Amino acid sequence: MDQEALLPRSVPSEEGVDATGVSGLLERLEEQGIECHSLMVVRHGRVIAEGWWAPYSAERPHLLYSLTKSIVGVAVGLAVDDGLIALDDRVVDILPEHVPDPVSARAAGADRPMEVNIVDWERLRSGVTFGFHGAYLTTEAIAAFGLLLLQGGQWRGHQLVSQRWVETATRRQIETVQFEDGSREPDWLEGYGYHFWRSRYGYRSDGAMGQLCLVVPEQDLVVAVTAATTSTQALLARSGISSCPAWTSPAPQRTTALSPIVSGS
Repeated sequence: MDQEALLPRSVPSEEGVDATGVSGLLERLEEQGIECHSLMVVRHGRVIAEGWWAPYSAERPHLLYSLTKSIVGVAVGLAVDDGLIALDDRVVDILPEHVPDPVSARAAGADRPMEVNIVDWERLRSGVTFGFHGAYLTTEAIAAFGLLLLQGGQWRGHQLVSQRWVETATRRQIETVQFEDGSREPDWLEGYGYHFWRSRYGYRSDGAMGQLCLVVPEQDLVVAVTAATTSTQALLARSGISSCPAWTSPAPQRTTALSPIVSGS
């Protein structure tokens, strides 16, 4: 990696993860016929596995589709934290004054110390960004977004968004129900927060065609994926991303701390 990394690197064994389990995950993704573009696994705040499938690369941003909604959800939290809006305000009353652009930029860290920028965001002819899709981020930036959530809104000692908002937004706010024909997959039946899906393991942001940011607090785990697949369930469950046995080992006792920022080689 030619550029300075957002996240520190480690190896699976140092973070209590069985490396053969990670290899098995890659095999199951292939077995499921999932066209992966990238994968990054973060445990205990450190990247333990990462990869890109040609022609995709670490530096190449990816269209996130509806994963964008979760970024907007955090942007709303910033506005709520700052007293700009309240959850019972009417959108029609606040939208002319609070168009998503400046708020969503803050969610990406443009005026707070996260060092993550949305590379691009598809816009209407008027110049206003879409709120429901259209953001482009690198895989590492997606993983960093997940780590921000996992850490309760903290980033390198700074509280970028309140822990209360993170907990509220990622909690079940409404129930999600089964389709009449019973075809809805299990991970779609765990409820929905403020632009975050609840999962059987943790919670997630996801976008069409396999864009995923999975956060599993119980395992201190973030998994970021970009892909081309119509089955999120195959990506989440049948591949084992959300319940991989490799994640269940406890963290080792460290004698030295890793630097919060490392330079790629």
